[in-house]
Amino acid sequence: MEQKIDALRVVQDPQYAASLSESQWRMLANDPVWNELVGEFHEMTAPVIALYAAQLGQAAPRPRAAQPPAARPAPAAASEPPRFDVIGKRVPRLHGLGVVTNLGHYCENMRMNRMLFTRTLRSPYPHAKVKRVDTRKAEALPGVVAVLHRGNLPAEYRDVKLGSGPPDRYLFNEEVFEVGSPIAVVAAASEHIADEAIHSIEVDYEVLPATLDMMEGAAPGALKQWDNQENGTIIATTPPLVRGNPDGGRADVNIDATLSKPTEQHLALEITNSLMYWEEDRLIVYYTNQHAHGTRAGLSQALKIPANRIRVIQPGYMGSGYGYRSGIDLAEVHAAILAKMTGRPIKTMYTREEDFVTRTHRPQFRNEMKLGINRDGTIQYGRFRVLANVGAQRAGAANGSWFNMQNLYKIPNLKLEAIDVFTNSYKSGPYRCVSHPNGTFALEMTMDKAAYAIGMDPVEFRLKNLNETGNPDTKKPFSNPGIRDCIVSASNRLGWKEKWHAPRAREVRPGIFHGIGLAAHACSHGAGTNPATGQVIVNSDGSAQCVSGCTEIGPGQRTEMAMIAAEAL
Repeated sequence: MEQKIDALRVVQDPQYAASLSESQWRMLANDPVWNELVGEFHEMTAPVIALYAAQLGQAAPRPRAAQPPAARPAPAAASEPPRFDVIGKRVPRLHGLGVVTNLGHYCENMRMNRMLFTRTLRSPYPHAKVKRVDTRKAEALPGVVAVLHRGNLPAEYRDVKLGSGPPDRYLFNEEVFEVGSPIAVVAAASEHIADEAIHSIEVDYEVLPATLDMMEGAAPGALKQWDNQENGTIIATTPPLVRGNPDGGRADVNIDATLSKPTEQHLALEITNSLMYWEEDRLIVYYTNQHAHGTRAGLSQALKIPANRIRVIQPGYMGSGYGYRSGIDLAEVHAAILAKMTGRPIKTMYTREEDFVTRTHRPQFRNEMKLGINRDGTIQYGRFRVLANVGAQRAGAANGSWFNMQNLYKIPNLKLEAIDVFTNSYKSGPYRCVSHPNGTFALEMTMDKAAYAIGMDPVEFRLKNLNETGNPDTKKPFSNPGIRDCIVSASNRLGWKEKWHAPRAREVRPGIFHGIGLAAHACSHGAGTNPATGQVIVNSDGSAQCVSGCTEIGPGQRTEMAMIAAEAL
């Protein structure tokens, strides 16, 4: 009985193809996988067909060189989808095998000769003063090479801060404002020795009152934790954006909704880790990051050295990012300093608990939404107030929710307010985008409530009020928003007109109701605000190298860059 033929291997392995018998070639000609390859990967299969056309019973392809350059298909009409040779086709992922076999070059698996492992002793209290740190027992353990803490931090780094505050966030704080703040870092010959060492460090704390609830922190009488001019622990209040006369706006129907969402935390498959070492005066960094240039800039500022003396390498594989790997944290600076102090490579491996506690999360939000509409479906005014629990180390989350509130719909009278509230909890940051998803959630829920209140189809209500011209406040026009086409296409594919009905109108079984929903979202990220460059190098053998700052965090960017280059070439 003939062995089953591996169609993909025929394309990739010339020796395997040459070993096939006549009967195996006939089997291959009828193989559905082979025929899919022939149909979708012409460039891969054409050389095989040219050599073995007789055995396959397939006509040899005409040489592509016979076609003059002008023979490339003309651009498709605007109403037709563009025609591509590579883009849009099914292409095997370049690094797929390494992902599914775990043979890929992950930072977590990297090791070096004489490498040391770090472990960090962290504060168990959300707010406290560190009165005493005694590391003598840890330093005496066999295998411990260095212990770094506030008392022995090299003088040139004692004024280094991460973030703009308040409160100030030094490499080691005397007053800590969150659980997980670093107290001391051990570098040892193994992870087990480092673990034992941090448990032998003695620390005396003065535990201080903490604010954990966002609304409690925003209250006028809340405890102040540093010298600030705001109420309670409010860390930032963005000046309101006002358009028209929102406070004096009148409408047939007034919608008042308070919409909240809790904190959300990342759960990347690969835990955050790094490997750092110095080559003379140059720092080499392998790190699970999704922003290599931002990582280099952050380390350059913290270490007080030029950026051209830091090389950040993102390994070929990384177990996702989602947003919380957009820069550095204190642990990366500690590792660089320890690598310099010891003259040895430093491996930092977070625990899953540390990944939760010390990295950023999507903050808790409270959205106070007021929307006025007339019964014909036109929006008259909007007053939207967003509060964000930014934790202990970051601000700027609340006003990040404004984009769609400001731009998506025509709201002639509008007021936007944003308040960032400090709490003694984990710091906030990007999580699958910055704060846009919260703004979309709050706005679109309010739009649904408004449509239901006047008995209007929510899709028709959105289409009636779409802003398709530009930002009403900056007067910057939209180039081609396409949002109307997007909503219409999505609703058609959903079968919206046939399936939609008023809420609670169709009970599937007692207490369970059928429903269908649709939301609109616009995003300005990547729209020319951050310049980017890339290189394509064509080698003498006809192959090409693509060089890009794009980071592979899971969706297949390396394959996509290769496809774009292949299409262009």
